[in-house]
Amino acid sequence: MIAPNYENHFTIFTTSRFKKEILEKKIPNNI
Repeated sequence: MIAPNYENHFTIFTTSRFKKEILEKKIPNNI
């Protein structure tokens, strides 16, 4: 039970981090 919870948390963390990087890269490109 711990493993799935860890994988889910890790996926959410990496996804949010990936989206953050995209936003940070998109903003300078749009300016």
